[in-house]
Amino acid sequence: MLGEMLQFAKQPRMPLRYIAAACMTATIPALMLAFTLDWIGARSPHSTGNSELERLIFYFTAILLAPVLETLFMIPVFGVLRFFTQRTVWLCFWSSVTWALYHGVFSWTWGLTVFWIFFVLSFAYLTWEPRGKKWA
Repeated sequence: MLGEMLQFAKQPRMPLRYIAAACMTATIPALMLAFTLDWIGARSPHSTGNSELERLIFYFTAILLAPVLETLFMIPVFGVLRFFTQRTVWLCFWSSVTWALYHGVFSWTWGLTVFWIFFVLSFAYLTWEPRGKKWA
């Protein structure tokens, strides 16, 4: 089963199916980690705000705006990392470390949680990049 998943991940076909699979692969384990960290009491000091407007702005930026901007910012990150390695797994690993450290500045739990998300999304980006930046 793992071999089939890896084979699917390496072959950029069926964009909508790929996006759905990548999002589920990235999000479900990250949510499980986030809930576990919250359950053991390792809560983030970051607040979503008190008012309804502050919460809406936070969720808009965290869920809709940030992924688009961070995907655009991944391009120069990969440009720098490619000076050190061309191997996809290492590019994904170091990209994930970079983004985890960035998010970890705000909260260590946030940094830890996004590591896996960025690993999967970096892999997806690098898989689709040969078709063009638009596809990636």
